[in-house]
Amino acid sequence: MPGEVPYSTETCDECGFDGRDWTAQSVSAEPARLAEAWRSAFDGRSDLDLRTRPKPEVWSAVEYALHDAIHHLDDIEKGLAQSA
Repeated sequence: MPGEVPYSTETCDECGFDGRDWTAQSVSAEPARLAEAWRSAFDGRSDLDLRTRPKPEVWSAVEYALHDAIHHLDDIEKGLAQSA
């Protein structure tokens, strides 16, 4: 099956993340992509702005960044180990 990996992966119904879709090439590029995406999103915003929820049911930018990191880091590590 395309995208099938030989280890367990993270998935998140809420944000749509699915680690099964990753290839060795996409996994190795992900840390740089994430760093640039979050640098751009955070650039020029105050700490208060980054930590404030725009609505009670909408996460702050920091909460989204942490959610993103949690779902990606484990799969990045596993994927890089498999591609070595």
